[in-house]
Amino acid sequence: MQDKEIYLKRLAEDCAYTFKGLYKTADWLKLEYKLYLAVPIIFSIVSLGFEEMISSFPLKILAVLSMVLTSLALMHQEEYTKIEKYTQLANNYKSLYDEIEADYHKRDFENIDGYQQKVKELREQTSKYPINMIGRWWSKKRIESEMDLKWISTDGVWKK
Repeated sequence: MQDKEIYLKRLAEDCAYTFKGLYKTADWLKLEYKLYLAVPIIFSIVSLGFEEMISSFPLKILAVLSMVLTSLALMHQEEYTKIEKYTQLANNYKSLYDEIEADYHKRDFENIDGYQQKVKELREQTSKYPINMIGRWWSKKRIESEMDLKWISTDGVWKK
């Protein structure tokens, strides 16, 4: 019984960090896309509105930066189309986490094989949507403040 309980907690911990990482990767991709598009617009406004106050060299630098950022947005366009899938996968992991937590509190350890299979299927899907470094960092920073994982930590499974 003790082994099943610990294993269930480990599955829950894995799901918690994975769904939080997927959410934060999606959040970062949204932010990155908005930055790549907003900064050139701001630079264009500055260039048009202050052309008489700013010499031509800084305006050329703004134009080059705008071009670079717009190019980056276009080059990474495929990544930005994955935002919805990242969120969908995160929701699937979150649902599984919630199921595991509910079973843990009911002291029902009989669904472990089913949960293990669901995690395996989700991992196969997630392999096409990796959690980036910023998503990992951001999720580690936010998971303690956004989630109550005390039920996982009781036996030392989850460590700060």
